[in-house]
Amino acid sequence: MKNDDVAQLLEIVQLGLIAFRNTEPALLEAFLAPEFIVRTVGEADVDREAFLDWVRSPPAIVVSNEGVGFEARVFGDTGIVTGVTHTCLRVDSQEVVTSTGVTEVFARRDGRWQVVFCYNVPLGQAPATPR
Repeated sequence: MKNDDVAQLLEIVQLGLIAFRNTEPALLEAFLAPEFIVRTVGEADVDREAFLDWVRSPPAIVVSNEGVGFEARVFGDTGIVTGVTHTCLRVDSQEVVTSTGVTEVFARRDGRWQVVFCYNVPLGQAPATPR
């Protein structure tokens, strides 16, 4: 069962990356707990509805994003996923790559996993390399 749980958690994280890249919050809604919070170092906490609004209308165009080194651990009905995302954003016709350390905390409720908390640590940004 634990391997199935790990696979489910990692799949949810991948769906989140796709939802963010394609501005499709509906992909996320089933996996975000009602009390979901995103905390980013140096910024105010963001609740579920504000986060979904942000995904609907991001402040920049998401050119690409990928998750690197994501790992999941399961502790009973709690799951923790850690990894790094690299996102290329287009802001004012200039592309910038941002890297973020991510920790997501999941709770299993009624047999399914929901994200209850996400902690982001910006690791830096740089201009995108020309293609």
